[in-house]
Amino acid sequence: MNSLLLFLLIFRIQDDSSVMFVRSVFSCRRREEGNFCFSDALKLVHDRPWLTDHASQWVQKLKVILAVNSEPVINDVQYGELLVLADRVGDVSSCIRDALVEERLVIVESGSSSSCLDLMRVDRKLCAMCNQVDLVVLEGMGRAVHTNFHAQFHCDSVKVAVLKSSWIAQHLGGHLFSSVFKFEKGLPRTEPESPE
Repeated sequence: MNSLLLFLLIFRIQDDSSVMFVRSVFSCRRREEGNFCFSDALKLVHDRPWLTDHASQWVQKLKVILAVNSEPVINDVQYGELLVLADRVGDVSSCIRDALVEERLVIVESGSSSSCLDLMRVDRKLCAMCNQVDLVVLEGMGRAVHTNFHAQFHCDSVKVAVLKSSWIAQHLGGHLFSSVFKFEKGLPRTEPESPE
């Protein structure tokens, strides 16, 4: 989590959010020409604690529900495999181990055996767990674009993918290997009407 927070701060160092800044940070090919490199930005971020540092409290409040395929599909990890992997990662990372033990990181089956995700057929346990979430992240072309690009949620959502189908890419106005990062605010929640 510290790495994520560090990356967030590094990209705020150069506030113009320009494509040129991102290119120069990651390319760093011509340092002699004055490019600002990732390693340069890293040196500018002070060690923690920061001037105002509530990051640990924020991280402690996070609860992540990681939904994975129930059955094998192409090269996606499946539920049983991820349980084993998470246990092994927990052996070397106290952060992951603590999150698993405290149930701030929960691994659950999606109910899917496809690289796509039919939201009408999601596992009931997953549905119940996600009833009050603040953010849904759909990752991968099948889940995020092919089947759910226009899906709307009552919470904020992020759809992240690299387009590996030229037909879908052209349909969306892009090209093969275009990147998609679509953020949408959630729809307002409505209270069910009480029977009279």
